[in-house]
Amino acid sequence: MRITDLLDKRSISLNETPKTKSEALDRIIDLMVASGKINDREAYREQVYAREEESTTGIGEGIAIPHGKCDAVTKPGLAAMVVKDGVEFDALDGQPVTLMFLIAAPNTKDNVHLDVLSKLSVLMMDEVFADALRNAKSADEFLDIIIDDYEDLVRDNRELTTRVKELEEKLAYFDEMKESLSQSVILAQETAEKVKASAADESANLINKANFNATRLIEEAKSKASEILRDATDEAKRVAIETEELKRQSRVFHQRLLAAVEGQLSLASAPEWEELLQPTAIYLQNSDVAFKEVVEKVLDEYVPDSNDAASFDATRQFTPDEMAELQRRVAESNKQVKDFSNPDVDETNDITSTPVYFGIEDSFESEVANFPISAPVDEDNDSEQEATVEKNLNETQTFKLNISE
Repeated sequence: MRITDLLDKRSISLNETPKTKSEALDRIIDLMVASGKINDREAYREQVYAREEESTTGIGEGIAIPHGKCDAVTKPGLAAMVVKDGVEFDALDGQPVTLMFLIAAPNTKDNVHLDVLSKLSVLMMDEVFADALRNAKSADEFLDIIIDDYEDLVRDNRELTTRVKELEEKLAYFDEMKESLSQSVILAQETAEKVKASAADESANLINKANFNATRLIEEAKSKASEILRDATDEAKRVAIETEELKRQSRVFHQRLLAAVEGQLSLASAPEWEELLQPTAIYLQNSDVAFKEVVEKVLDEYVPDSNDAASFDATRQFTPDEMAELQRRVAESNKQVKDFSNPDVDETNDITSTPVYFGIEDSFESEVANFPISAPVDEDNDSEQEATVEKNLNETQTFKLNISE
């Protein structure tokens, strides 16, 4: 509903001079009654004063807009009054009121008075428009100012409405974009959370796998180390056992070697060597005594000494050739004894058995045969004794020494 539709020339007064607020209210109520829209002045007046008692309707800037809604109003209406000198109205800014508008609204569900009040408030915000109304010369001019300004206001309102609609459409578009962006952000956040959770799970899996592999490698290393240690221990035990076995064998070999060496030394230190190593000449010089002992042992009977034995010189019975041969053999025997005293030892320290022959067997028989035997011999046992003597002589003629390990 437009403001111009509510105004009536009968409800407009441009030169009022009330002295108080109540006079101003009563005068503008009379203007509303004059427009023919109020059927009960007192009822309407009571409603206007009741509203004014709640709070002042002086909105400031010299403007007041009292209003009332009751059954005494037959149709919506608007009254206007100009107070040139102003009147105290208990306005919000404390300034006197010079321009008043009274709104009448029927007691219906439609809040017409609130709509009119809103439009008037917007119009009164323009000081130029308010001053033009105060300076109007007639009711028609007053109405024209309102109409012109209201049309401008309506036009501006339409433009603003269109602009608001466009802005609302843009706002809706931006809201949609905002919603889309919000959904995108939410989706991105959810994706990021999923990626983060997946990365955390993957990281945990990698860490667990790494820990498992590390534990497995450590266990394998420990097992390998234990196996190597066991093998080394077994090898050390085997080497120790073999070493002890070699030591035992070495001790046995050493004992046997000592026994063999001691046996050879005992054999080499036998007293028979002294007699065997005497010069042949000395042996031959005493051969009659030895021969006598042999014969007595063989014949098992005493052989009496010969008178010629004390003056017998065995060397004088040898020819020069025999003496030379005897000396040669003695020298050869001495050389063999000397070589035996310094035997060659090979790399393995093995001592080869070397038989030693004393070269006297050939001449010994002839030399013994030339020895005079003064002892009587029994003719009955002659052949048997000769065989026994020959056997003993053969055993005595050859001496052989075997030196073995």
